[in-house]
Order: sequence, then C-alpha cells, then structure tokens
Amino acid sequence: MKPFTLPLLNKTGQVGEHFTIVVALELVDEEQRATIARLVPRIRDEMYRVLYHLVTFRRKGAPIPDIGIFKYHLMQAAKKTSGPLVKQLLVQQAFTRVAR
Repeated sequence: MKPFTLPLLNKTGQVGEHFTIVVALELVDEEQRATIARLVPRIRDEMYRVLYHLVTFRRKGAPIPDIGIFKYHLMQAAKKTSGPLVKQLLVQQAFTRVAR
C-alpha cells in the first residue's frame, strides 16, 4: 500500500513533524488481489481514521505508540473493511521527520 502520512502538531498548534507509516497486507488467497485492489480506497480511509486516533497531539503519553499497537489496530481496520480476505498486516516502515 502507499505510505500513510499524518501531521504532528507541536505545543503551539503548528505542524512540527510528519509521521509516516508503510504497511503491506498479506492475503489469505492471492486470487483475491483484484477484490482487495477495489477495496483499497475504503481500507485506506478506515486506516487513516485509526491512525488519527492513535497519533495526535492530544493523546496522553508518548505522541507515537508502540509499533505493535499500530499493527493490531490497522489489522482490525483491514478486517473490518475487507472481511476475512486479509491474513496478516506487516509494518514495513514507521518514522517521523521534521516538517518544512
């Protein structure tokens, strides 16, 4: 899947950093690739909803949770949107960078 990028706001409410996460979906049956391809916009929308709840300037504790938390919640979003077609979710990259 294409990377997901979210703004991270600093204490003044300005975008100070961007958080990017790259995930891949492993399918139960590779013959379902066309079906998943049609569902990607809905899957991405649901995953963005999850990511905005997990990564926000308002959350208590660390601004970016542990990768295991991302993996769990994004997998739930994929299953919610695609049903039993997704077998596993792999977090390929997760990083922050300073906003320009």
